[in-house]
Amino acid sequence: MIKNYYHLWAALLLFAFSMAPRVHAQVENYCLRLSQGGQVDCGPMPELDGLDTYTVQFWMNADAWTDGATVVSRGEGFRVGLGGEKTLSVTAGGRTFTVTRNEFVPNRWIPIMLMVKGSRVNVYVDQTMVKAASTTAVMPSTGAKFILGGDQFKGRIDEVRVWNAELSADYEYFTHNTLNKWTPQLGNLVAYFKMDQPWCENLVDYKPLFATRQKTNHHGILTATGAKKEKVTDNDGLVYILNGAYTNNIRFLDSSIEKEKYLLANDLIILGLQSYDDGHVKPLQPNDHATVRNGEYRDRYKNRLGVLLLSGTGSCLECPNSVFTPWSGYTVETWVYLDEWTEGAFIFRKENAAKTKGFSISLGNEADREVIVRIDGRKYVFQKVLQANRWAHLAVSPGGSQATVIVNASGTVFHPDKDLSDSSTDPMPTGMDNLKAYFGQNLKGALDESAVWHTTVDATTLAEHRNNKMPMPGPGKAVSGTTMTQANAFYRYNNPDNLGWDYYSQDEWKNIMESCYEGYTGYQIRISVQGHSTWQNTIADASKRKIFAADLAELSKPYAGVELDLEWMDGTQTNLGLLADEIVAALPKGKTLMISHHQYGAYQFPKEKISKVDGFTFQQYGPQNTWYDYPSFERGYNAFRNYGYPDNKIYLSYSTTTSGGYNESGSKVGEVIGYNWGIITGDYEPATDGSFERGVYKGLNYYFHGPWQVYNRTKFCRDHKLQGIFYWDMCNDLPTSHKYNLAKWSNYAACANVDPKVESVTVNHPTGIGTVGQTGMRQADECYDLQGRRLSNRSLSNSYTKGVFIQNGKKILR
Repeated sequence: MIKNYYHLWAALLLFAFSMAPRVHAQVENYCLRLSQGGQVDCGPMPELDGLDTYTVQFWMNADAWTDGATVVSRGEGFRVGLGGEKTLSVTAGGRTFTVTRNEFVPNRWIPIMLMVKGSRVNVYVDQTMVKAASTTAVMPSTGAKFILGGDQFKGRIDEVRVWNAELSADYEYFTHNTLNKWTPQLGNLVAYFKMDQPWCENLVDYKPLFATRQKTNHHGILTATGAKKEKVTDNDGLVYILNGAYTNNIRFLDSSIEKEKYLLANDLIILGLQSYDDGHVKPLQPNDHATVRNGEYRDRYKNRLGVLLLSGTGSCLECPNSVFTPWSGYTVETWVYLDEWTEGAFIFRKENAAKTKGFSISLGNEADREVIVRIDGRKYVFQKVLQANRWAHLAVSPGGSQATVIVNASGTVFHPDKDLSDSSTDPMPTGMDNLKAYFGQNLKGALDESAVWHTTVDATTLAEHRNNKMPMPGPGKAVSGTTMTQANAFYRYNNPDNLGWDYYSQDEWKNIMESCYEGYTGYQIRISVQGHSTWQNTIADASKRKIFAADLAELSKPYAGVELDLEWMDGTQTNLGLLADEIVAALPKGKTLMISHHQYGAYQFPKEKISKVDGFTFQQYGPQNTWYDYPSFERGYNAFRNYGYPDNKIYLSYSTTTSGGYNESGSKVGEVIGYNWGIITGDYEPATDGSFERGVYKGLNYYFHGPWQVYNRTKFCRDHKLQGIFYWDMCNDLPTSHKYNLAKWSNYAACANVDPKVESVTVNHPTGIGTVGQTGMRQADECYDLQGRRLSNRSLSNSYTKGVFIQNGKKILR
C-alpha cells in the first residue's frame, strides 16, 4: 500500500455489543417467490395518483409463460403481465399493448423497465428500449393497491423500484446494481423492494430506511400461501460483490473518518498488525486487557459511574507485562477513592519483590496523608496528598528533576521530599521485563479511568484528562495520532462483562469502527498484517513461519479474516506459499486468508497454492502517474488472469490517494497526497473517457482516479463477476456529502449494500418502521443493562455492554 500516513445514536440504539467476535457475511440476494396465486399487497401508494410521469423497474423470472399472468399491477389502469409466447402485456393509462422479444422465455432473469412521460410509454429490457407506445398513461387516482404477482403468475420477482419521475440514463438506470441511501434521484423514489430481509415476514420498503424523515411506507404484506422469499443463486446480471475499504491505526485516529464512509464498505480492512523478524505478529496498538482479582463492577459509586470496587487484601487489577514500558518518560494516572487508608497498599505497582527494581505508587502514613513513589528502590515521599472517603485524581509523571502529583479538581501540584533525579540517579526504572503491572494491589476502595502512558504528560494535558477529556477516537472524532502512539493502556471499568478491558487497544479500535455498523447487516471486518524490512528472510525460516501463523490465528479471532500485506514481493513467492500453508492450517474454522499484491510483476504467488487462498487484493494505483488511467486497470486484470488467478479470487482496486507530484518537466518530485487535499475544485468536471485525471496542488501536477473511472472500474468487476473492488484508503476520500466522493461512485455500480437490518415492520404505519436496525428504530424510553440497571448517557456512549430496550414500559432484550 501507499502508506499515507458517543452520544451517537444513544437515544435510538443500544444493541448487544459484547467483546465477542461478530462476523457478518455480505448481504445475500433474495427474491420474491410466487406460486399458487400468491401475491404481495404493497398498499395504495398515493404518491402515484394522477401522475403522467413515472418509472417502474423489476427483474422477473417466470416458471412458465402463462398468458394472462400478472407480474405487477395497480388497479385497472396499470399492469405488466405475461401475454402469449415470448410476449409481455402492458397496460398504462387504461390502454393495453404488447411487446414481443426472444428473451421473453421461462426460467430466465429479465430486467424490465417502464418509463412513462405524458403520452409516451417506453419499455426497456436490460437498458435497451424495445417498445415506444403513444398513449395517455396517467396513473389512476382510485387508491388502488400496488400488487406484486397474483393472477396465475408463478415464478420469481426481484428488485422492484417505483419512481415518480423519469429515471436518468446515468449509471445504466441502476439496472445491474442495487440502490442505497446515496443513490441519485433518491427524492424521486416512491418505493423499493430489494427482498433482502429474510428474517422479516413481510416485504420491506427500503425508501423509509434511506430517507428517515419519510412519514409513510409501502411495506408489502405476503399472502398466507404462495408467497415467500427465496435466495437467488442464478442471476448473473445481479451479482453481489465485495466493496472494500482500507484504514489503518494512525489514519483512523487522526482523520475523523465519518460513520457514512464505513457504511459505503461491506468489507472493512484494518491495517493493524505488524510482523517482526523473530516471526511474531503483534497488533500495532497492543491489546493490554487486564484481569480483576477480588474486585467487582459498580455502575455508580460515590458519584462516579462505572468503577472498579476493590476489597482490600488480595485485590487488584492485574495487567500484562507489556503495561508500563517507558520510552523517553512515563505517566501513570487514575481516579482513586479510599474506603479505608491501608498503609502499604499500592495504587500502582510494577516492581520486584525486593522492591529494588521497578516502579510503584503506594500509601504511606495516614496521618501525613503520604503517597510514596519508588523508582528502582529509591523512595520519594509526597505529603498531604490523599485522604480517605474522597475521590481524587492522582497522576505521577516524572519529568526533568521532579515528579508531579495532580489531585482532583483543584489541580494542586505536589513535589517529593527530594529530587527524582540528580547527577547520580535516573527517573527511568529498570529490571521490569518479566514483571506484571498492578493497579490497586491490596487497596480497599475504588478505581476509575486508570491509564498508563509511554511518555511524560504535562500538567495542562493531565488537567484535561481529569475533567473527563481522556482522548478517545470515534466516528467523526479525531485525536492526535502522535498522542495515541504514546498511550500504553486505559482501563475505564465501564464494561461489567470485561472489567479489565483496555480501551487503548487494537481490539477497542476495531469495536469503535464496528459501532458504525450497529443495526446494519451485510459487512465483514478483516485485519491486515504489514511486513518488516527483512520479512523475506523471516518467512524463509520454517520455525518462524509457524510462529507467524500461530500468532495470526490467535489475532484473527475477533475478525472475519486476515490478510498479508507484505511489500514488496518480486519474483515467485515460494516461501510466501509455504507461509500460506501454515496460516490456513492454523486459522480457526471460518476465517478467511487473503494476500495483497501489486499490479506489475509483484504478484507471483505459487500457482499450485492459489486455490488455498480465499482471495488476492491487487493494488492498482501509484505513485507513478502511469497507473491512473483505465487501460492500465484492464491490463492488470489480464495479467492476473493470464498468470492463473481465477475471477472469483481477483479483488481489484482504485485509490483515494494520488500519484506523486510532477513538475512541468515531467519529473516526479512530490510525495503522494490525498484526493481530498484540494485538487477537486469548484469548477472540476470528471473525465468520462478513462484518461488521466489531473489536479494541481502547491504548484505540482497530481494524477488520480476520477469518479467515472472509479464507476467503470467497479462496473468491470461486477460484469466480470470478480470477487470485488477495494480502495486505499478511507481517510483520503472526500466526505460522503460531496458530489464526487469516490466510494459513493463505486457503490453506484456495485451490488454491495450494507443494509439496515429489519426484523419486523409496521405496515403503512405513519411513522415508518417499527422494530428495525439503526435507521428506523423507535426511540427507547429508557435503556437498561442485563442486570436491570439504568444506563446513563455516559455509559451508552463510552461502553459496549449487552442491554435491553425499554419501549412502552416493556423490556426488550437485545
